[in-house]
Amino acid sequence: MCLLPTAKDPNVHFDVASAPSSLSYTTYFIRAPKESQELLRERHFISHEDPPTLKFTLKESRMTIEQGTTGYRTWKPSLYLADWVLRHPKLCFGRVLELGCGVGLLGIVIASLQSGCNTGEKDQCALHLTDIDDGVVKTCHFNMTLPPNHLRSDQPLTWELLDWCDALPSSERREILQQRLQEIDPDVVFGADLVYDLSIVPALVHLLALLMSCVSSRPRILLTITVRRQETMDTFMSALGELNLRADIIELPPFHETAFAHQVDAVDKDVTIKLIEVLKQ
Repeated sequence: MCLLPTAKDPNVHFDVASAPSSLSYTTYFIRAPKESQELLRERHFISHEDPPTLKFTLKESRMTIEQGTTGYRTWKPSLYLADWVLRHPKLCFGRVLELGCGVGLLGIVIASLQSGCNTGEKDQCALHLTDIDDGVVKTCHFNMTLPPNHLRSDQPLTWELLDWCDALPSSERREILQQRLQEIDPDVVFGADLVYDLSIVPALVHLLALLMSCVSSRPRILLTITVRRQETMDTFMSALGELNLRADIIELPPFHETAFAHQVDAVDKDVTIKLIEVLKQ
């Protein structure tokens, strides 16, 4: 795990000029669910307009693969998870770890909600964003510090490189990773579209097991998964069981009822998304 500088350091500047040239700016207009409207109004993320609308801007790609990774693009599972978070805002009032943060859509939503923490809760709110790709993590940092997104400069945010393979029992870096997870001590872990290939399942599952065993808070782990191939989903569920974990499925609304109903494009239009909570057996 490699810790990158945070937005609180005034000397930090992430140059994204070398990022893929096909990245462009997308502004999201989201009808805020009633569960989070009061919090977002208090921090002036939404006004008293009707309907109450949350707006933020991302620099991202419209291509499915960019520079050898899918991380420069916002995918439908991220939209679903962001919608779920907006409907359960108090879950963010604590230490949050995101796995596979991509360009930062979910991170911006969580940070916006954490801005609404009251005085007694602010000391406990923190957001740690992780991904394996250095360019993706830097783009996430760039997006979350864009002035139009109005995040507080004093918010406890970190951006880190995290290789899930460090969690494998054979890894020489497993102890280093364990120590860092204990330092973060997350209350909740989020991840969107992490189960996308059979090859990454063992590392991901060992990471989830490490989080459940070494972190004192025993975090809630919530993941949105795209069911592209049933074999991949079955392999993931079986691997969880081998490490004494299980996945409970949480019902999601139809996508047209979410805050992001008009944001999805043709690539994601017809895929099946599941929200699961990973638990000890």
